[in-house]
Amino acid sequence: MNGRLKTAMEISLEQSSRFSPGGGSPLRGLDDLGLEAFLRLLNPELSLPVADVKPRLLTVKLRERNERREISLGIRNLGRGYLSGSIEVSDNIPGLELSSGRFGVDGRDRQEAQITIHINGSQLEPGRRYNTNLTLLTNGQPEKIVVKLVVQLVDGQARAREMTGFLIKYGTLAMLGYWLLLLHKISLIYGFDSPFSPISDSTILARTLLIYLFLLAVFNLPLLRSLCGRRTNNYLWLLWAISLIYTVYKLERVISAGTPEIASAVITIYALAIIVPAVIIVLVRQTYYRLPHLHGSLALGLIVVITALLWGGLNNNPSWLVAWSTKLPIEQTQTGAELILHAMDNDNAIYHLSRVEQKRIEITFSQDCWVRARQDGELITEKTYTPGEEITLSDATETYIRLGFPLGAHIMVNGIALDDDIPSAPFNIIIVKQQQPKQGAF
Repeated sequence: MNGRLKTAMEISLEQSSRFSPGGGSPLRGLDDLGLEAFLRLLNPELSLPVADVKPRLLTVKLRERNERREISLGIRNLGRGYLSGSIEVSDNIPGLELSSGRFGVDGRDRQEAQITIHINGSQLEPGRRYNTNLTLLTNGQPEKIVVKLVVQLVDGQARAREMTGFLIKYGTLAMLGYWLLLLHKISLIYGFDSPFSPISDSTILARTLLIYLFLLAVFNLPLLRSLCGRRTNNYLWLLWAISLIYTVYKLERVISAGTPEIASAVITIYALAIIVPAVIIVLVRQTYYRLPHLHGSLALGLIVVITALLWGGLNNNPSWLVAWSTKLPIEQTQTGAELILHAMDNDNAIYHLSRVEQKRIEITFSQDCWVRARQDGELITEKTYTPGEEITLSDATETYIRLGFPLGAHIMVNGIALDDDIPSAPFNIIIVKQQQPKQGAF
């Protein structure tokens, strides 16, 4: 009887061109297959088995040359009877082997047939993408199922260069925004008026911002390209050197003018503007070098997280930065400084400061106090300060300070405290530095 069933099975399947049992190892469940073929001979209208294959797309990325990987292809029979068939590989991939070229699934037990695909990375070329199709021929519906297989041995260095290039290409606008926010916040921490204040002259503001962004771009670009592993043109390095010389020259002029806090603020801004993008690029490069199969969205996540942490830290006015901004060294002789109350009424107090080469004013706050400060007619700050905050005003001939709540502010002028009877109502304090007589003058 079995011989007749097998003969009937072979005749039926060969006539339907769905499966040829020759040329391979005997299929498990051959009796079930023969019974299926026999039932089809008795009743050609009998419903066919229904094949379901998952997944239809297989993507394999190997990280190392000697890595081996196994992936499974699941085949189920969603209909009646016995589903059987074979698997063909359209384009052979080096190091690719199938655990079996045939399969069989009985629809009664609803179990899944597993075909294991073995991949040996030692036979693959790094960086090359291999594409092939696994074609499943069945005795059911559908007759043919195509599963796409993509295999790639990823080069960690190439992936790192790709992702750092992605950062430079698409992170430019985000970096420009970060630089502008940094300029705004550091200016406030150092006690200067924000350059984006509505009262600022638009022409001067535009010129200053263009110079600022140009210098930062010139300082960053060669360094960041080098960190990304890319070659930098010699002309760009020359421009970098010229910009560095120009910046050092301007900072020296600022310090010579008696305003080292401005130079310190500029150095702080430039340092944070360069260090943070450099840290992000190094992290992204190392991450994708070691884990090249990670999705590109991780790079974007690193940018958002690091920038948010830094910005949150700056918004909390870190003590080390505030201390540095308010305790800058200044070359002056405080010994023998003389501060005299020249005139005072209900709204104003005028002080004359003498016997000093440079004037230095420090204001600390014990309570909330609104302050407007001008030096030689130029607005320095205008905001409400909270307890614990400080302002340092550098050398100028005339300093004008208006306090909204004078009792909440404590003023030191070249180490001398203003302990005069200042009212609690809004009050103006004007401090004028007297010119020092030249040696030998009569």
